[in-house]
Amino acid sequence: MVNPRISAVLVLGVAGLLAAGVACQTLAGVDDDKELDPSLGSGGTGGSSGSGGTSGTEAGNDAPIDVAPDVTDAGSDVLDASTGAHPPERPPGDAAASGSTTILTFAVRRFYLGTVNPETDNIDLEAWRGFGFDYDSECTTKQQSEQNGSSTCQLPPNANAMSLEDGDDCRDNTGGHLLAEVLGFVDQSFEKKEHIGTFNANEPTVILQIEDLDDGPDDPYAPGRLYVTAPKDGGMLWDGNDLLEIDVESLRDGGIADSKYELPNGYVRNNVWVSGDFKGPPMVVPMMVLNVIAPVPAETATLTVELDDEHIEAKGGMFAGALNTLTLEPLLRIGMLEATNCNESMAQIGMSMFLPNRDLAADDDFINPSAECGLMSIAVGMELKRVRPPQTSVIVPPSTSSCDAGPG
Repeated sequence: MVNPRISAVLVLGVAGLLAAGVACQTLAGVDDDKELDPSLGSGGTGGSSGSGGTSGTEAGNDAPIDVAPDVTDAGSDVLDASTGAHPPERPPGDAAASGSTTILTFAVRRFYLGTVNPETDNIDLEAWRGFGFDYDSECTTKQQSEQNGSSTCQLPPNANAMSLEDGDDCRDNTGGHLLAEVLGFVDQSFEKKEHIGTFNANEPTVILQIEDLDDGPDDPYAPGRLYVTAPKDGGMLWDGNDLLEIDVESLRDGGIADSKYELPNGYVRNNVWVSGDFKGPPMVVPMMVLNVIAPVPAETATLTVELDDEHIEAKGGMFAGALNTLTLEPLLRIGMLEATNCNESMAQIGMSMFLPNRDLAADDDFINPSAECGLMSIAVGMELKRVRPPQTSVIVPPSTSSCDAGPG
């Protein structure tokens, strides 16, 4: 049995797968001695547009596969350094509550896993290049990866020779790169199909709420929280008035105001909200792994959202982080089975293309040239739309996976 919270939908992102995503969900509790400081970072929008979708409609459950109105930039280039993609740093000032009553509430309408260009809504297997941050301060080329010539760490045995290659602006996003490779082989339309579930909210998505938000481009203190939603019947208007119910599993005992996923270190710099300081400590994040939203332990993670000047709408968002692939194996299996129409052999091939591929060292600074790479970088773009602050929570009963009955 699989809970509908982890049924097909971002990450959070990859996300998504990671998802993913994020893209992208079952939430696990965060250890009391750990802060959740997830990362959805604002980065580039991906590579050149590929072949793919025509525009669709916003008409609720009947929306076609190519749902493409209001395509927005899921992560416009907001960088802190010319040599690599970094989230903006916290602005100067007192990181304490200002007393502002401004609260922004967004829901993720689409998780971009790396195979759809957010600007065009076209299938683009190079879109992964626009998501992620530069964790190792190195721009690893395809040739360097093929020659195992990175100064970050050494390729693990059986890893794909391309798994060390960086995206645009030195972005580390091996998860997105590999996902694009797998889906290019398995089903290039998979991500666009998954967009329908979150677009209509028939599948769970993630809500981000930002509090104590001040006017102006900078705010050293703007904490946030994350929720996972319950599936909704009847579609969405996406006009700012939609009200989504919260899966009770994403709450502590204190009700709606007591999320398991608090983001106490959030801030705004140059109208970009950042969940916390870059390369922060380990945390558990709700993340979309292919078509599964699940609690995933991350060695570090950052969520960023680019706001408009009036702090009313979100221009785009991104989740980026570094994971131990061993923690992904059971979640990845569920997603791979769904993606391959419950074909065990194909799912195993897909998993074998993922799990050995790591591009960051399992060290504090993610760099150890003599060691085998121990972590995988991941990133997911997000399209976020305003919704009403959540008011109620519900129990989401478990449901049977589409693959429990055997191959389709």
